[in-house]
Amino acid sequence: MPRPPMQYVRNVQSVDCLDFSGETQYNDWRDDLVRDGYAVVPAISADKAAYYVELIQHYGVCHEDTVWQVRQEPGVVGAFEKVYGTEDLIVSFDAVNISFANRKDLSGVGQPWPHQDQDPDRPGFRCLQGLVNLLPNGPDDGGLIIAKGAHLLSEKYHKELTPHERPWTWTNEMYNVTDEGMKWLEDHNCEWVKVEANPGDLIICKSHRFMTPCDIANNGSYNRGQPSTTL
Repeated sequence: MPRPPMQYVRNVQSVDCLDFSGETQYNDWRDDLVRDGYAVVPAISADKAAYYVELIQHYGVCHEDTVWQVRQEPGVVGAFEKVYGTEDLIVSFDAVNISFANRKDLSGVGQPWPHQDQDPDRPGFRCLQGLVNLLPNGPDDGGLIIAKGAHLLSEKYHKELTPHERPWTWTNEMYNVTDEGMKWLEDHNCEWVKVEANPGDLIICKSHRFMTPCDIANNGSYNRGQPSTTL
């Protein structure tokens, strides 16, 4: 079956609410966001995170009240308000991820998927993504691997790789990194880091950071529940 045409989105404009030159010091997690392309924000208490885990395990997910309660937590909304400098926010929503440890029937599933969630033809800071972590998430647990600081090289990356064919994606607001692109990031000393988080931490990142999801290692100890929110 032929692939459907790419769906183009052109109405999200770049904003200048953060100084990504590195000259401005915010003295909080915004400095991490500017430098590394992501930050871990303690947004919800561990007790409240455990409460949400119970609701998810025994009820429903995605668009249920439980998940919207997470998305509307003051610490979650407040982080985005702090970045954008306004309470007038537009939110989209993605999904809820629950990963199970020690699965033996997932051979070939969860292969690396390095990508960006922003159209490389339209650079600049246009979207901030967030994921609320509800259980302890260490180096052997499923979650995110991000190329630390590579967001600052995004425009250079695409400028140098522009002559080559762009991999197909279902929307222009996504770019899948090729083997050539991975080699480029390696040659420019971009370090891939597994993001670790405590219960209630909000992981936020620029949409044109380079990232890939990762599965739980065999010794991962928890079944994960990670409601995500994108504003």
